[in-house]
Amino acid sequence: MEKTVEDPPTSAVLLDHCYFSQVIFNSVEKFYIPAGDVTCHCTFTQYFIPHLNDWIGIFRVGWKTTREYYTFMWVNLPIDLNNKSAKQQEVQFKAYYLPKDDEYYQFCYVDQDGMVWGASIPFQFCPENEEDILVVTTQERRTIGRQKQNQKLSSENEKMGIRVDQPQKLVQGDQDKTEQLEHLFTEQRKDEKKLERTVEEMKQNETTAMKKQQELMDENFHLRRLSKNKIICNILQIEKERLEGENDLLKKENSRLLSYMGLDFNYLPYQVPTSDEGDTGQNPGLVYGNPYSDIQESSSPSPLSIKKCLICKADDICDHTLEQQQMQALCWNCPICGKIFPAREKQIFEDHVF
Repeated sequence: MEKTVEDPPTSAVLLDHCYFSQVIFNSVEKFYIPAGDVTCHCTFTQYFIPHLNDWIGIFRVGWKTTREYYTFMWVNLPIDLNNKSAKQQEVQFKAYYLPKDDEYYQFCYVDQDGMVWGASIPFQFCPENEEDILVVTTQERRTIGRQKQNQKLSSENEKMGIRVDQPQKLVQGDQDKTEQLEHLFTEQRKDEKKLERTVEEMKQNETTAMKKQQELMDENFHLRRLSKNKIICNILQIEKERLEGENDLLKKENSRLLSYMGLDFNYLPYQVPTSDEGDTGQNPGLVYGNPYSDIQESSSPSPLSIKKCLICKADDICDHTLEQQQMQALCWNCPICGKIFPAREKQIFEDHVF
């Protein structure tokens, strides 16, 4: 059975990693005629298992790796390895491929991984005499010529068969290629349309996302603004409630003091100035005159303004009346709202009135 592989599998395995005792070479001659075919006989040991791509090569003695073979032949794989006859193998090397020098060579069995499992004793290729050389050379030339002629005829027959089938195969191949190209073009167009739709959807999604982002930013701005206004409103409301509370406390304190002094808020000495004879001494820039005129006059009590004492019921001036007049002299009464200011807060009182 011929092999389609041109070169056998080799390796750079060193000699000390090989197993030369697994395949034994039998009937190895010391000399072989280089002009004739050489048959190699070998025997497999009990534990050796051959493989499909095993081969036997002729190596020059002193080789280092299996890549240094001179020529080789494939080994036929036995059908039944358990049969005893399968353990015996033989390979024939053609004379045309044998070495022509007188160096020492040996057979080596190499498996499909490039490992050496057996090696023969050394031998030489030496012709017996010149006549033998001439006879062998002539026979060899004739054999080679017939082989070449047979190969030429077989190749021509094969070419003729190819030429007959070639047009139909070419037409069929062109049709198949055309259909494949049309199919690829259609698929490409579908992919392009799908890609265009995807790009359009991505653009729309991006526009929608940008609009939504802008709306969220505006809403966030309004919320922050409302939150800020609400905080300010709460602060103002708290401040208003505090001021109203303080105002109520001051009113209550004012009422308590007035009640303690026996004065009535509705009868405080205050009169609205009129345009009579007393207008000559007023400031012409003030429409209603000086608001402090009556207050200053009322701040110093007159005998007519002294009322009846509410404590001792005396009509004349008593100790209680004097005490009330002294406390009244130490504070400022607002003629508009009735708020009382201490004597030391005159500036605040004037700002309040104006």
